Amino acid sequence: MKKLLLIIFSFAIFSQSFSQHNIAYDFMVEFDIEVGGVVVGTSKVSIADGSFTEGVKYVVEEATVESTIADAYAAIVGSTFLIPNGALNNDIKLDIVLEGLNADGRFKSVDGETLFLRLRVDVYSPADATSPLETDFWFNDGYPMEFSVPRHEDFNSFVTEIGLDTNSLAFAYVLDGTALSSLDIETIVTADSISFKAAHLSSFGGGDATLVGVEDENTSMAPTAYSLKQNFPNPFNPTTNISFSLPETGNVTIKVYNTLGAEIKTLLSESMAAGNHVVAFDATNLPSGIYFYSMNSNGFSMTKKMLLLK
Repeated sequence: MKKLLLIIFSFAIFSQSFSQHNIAYDFMVEFDIEVGGVVVGTSKVSIADGSFTEGVKYVVEEATVESTIADAYAAIVGSTFLIPNGALNNDIKLDIVLEGLNADGRFKSVDGETLFLRLRVDVYSPADATSPLETDFWFNDGYPMEFSVPRHEDFNSFVTEIGLDTNSLAFAYVLDGTALSSLDIETIVTADSISFKAAHLSSFGGGDATLVGVEDENTSMAPTAYSLKQNFPNPFNPTTNISFSLPETGNVTIKVYNTLGAEIKTLLSESMAAGNHVVAFDATNLPSGIYFYSMNSNGFSMTKKMLLLK
């Protein structure tokens, strides 16, 4: 009977973990305010709010905005934001911000690059969190989100007006507002749209096709924030890899727990240099079921769920 109850309990947790999660959102536009040619502040205006679920596209709809930024907004009307089924482990809330707009309605350049789009996504996880995450929000491996912009007349007109070629465009991550990286983001160009698939949520920029291949966050560049990624593969049998990032050197502890909260194994407990790291977990001697892994380092703490299937 105890074994049956454990199986039922594990199945219920697994079903909840991989069910369709809800995404609440607030779509906003942020732009500079000028008086007499001098920037005196920034305005952030909410355009739309609501919710959608994994596997369902959120569509940017027409709206009345300040005349100075109307062209930039019109350029992305009809764009879709899709988080696929299986990408999330819980409900989340998003602040989706069309940001970096000057008072003349043009996006501020990043690292000298002219941009046709700057989009910041702040993530509240879980959805009822009181403040957004200070780190990038990573989707489960193999389930990137997709943002797609249709090539309609307003989009083509805006891109041309700012001096870009509509047939030579790409997307990249915007790092700290000062640099660009095409690592973990894929640009998809068709006759009808230009899209990107991204492994995590933070800030994005769209510009010339030369953005692909710009300075990347690789092993020679230290990450700018702590992060713990979803293990891969997941589900797994019997081994899986857990990736994590450290913006500075420090003591790191990664432990595995069962559904009752009992510690199963310490995978790592030592000082690690800043950078991107991977640790392996071998569950050869463990039964199938749900397990949790937790990382702690310099005040950062995060826990994720994984499934062992034998």
